[in-house]
Amino acid sequence: MRMNALFASALVLLLVASVNAQNPDREALRGIAGMKVTIEALNKDAEEAGVNIEQLKSDVELRLRKATVRVLDDDASALSPFLYVNVHVLKSSALTNLYAIAVEVHFERVGTFEAFTGPSRQFMVTVWDRSMLGIVGRQYLASAVREDVEDVVDLFLNDYLAANPPKSSR
Repeated sequence: MRMNALFASALVLLLVASVNAQNPDREALRGIAGMKVTIEALNKDAEEAGVNIEQLKSDVELRLRKATVRVLDDDASALSPFLYVNVHVLKSSALTNLYAIAVEVHFERVGTFEAFTGPSRQFMVTVWDRSMLGIVGRQYLASAVREDVEDVVDLFLNDYLAANPPKSSR
């Protein structure tokens, strides 16, 4: 019983953190012509339940392309903007076949630090981030992860397209 309370408390804390996520700065998305997609390595619980990193990357890239966003190759410059996806799955130790899912999506681009003395420096800066949390049974885990990733990527695309409206074809 104590594990159930601990599991539920952790989920509530993650949910509160997700709801309090910072508002995206659409201006920081303006002018981005293309981006790489990076999917973080999956944890053991995710892999054992059938979540596939290649499928997730394909899903995200396809969603971006359908929205007319140029997807850059993995071998593009290290300073190329990128959409980062991290999926974490946690199997409940108290309830069999129940999993918690945490999906995080970040967009990073180059930022420049202008020093008072010395040269300015460029580095990658997170300018947009969102997360989603869910609980699902094992039989639906792989499809739920894919749907959650697609939902958060859609939130990104809404902001990206608002900052970069498609050019009208006249």
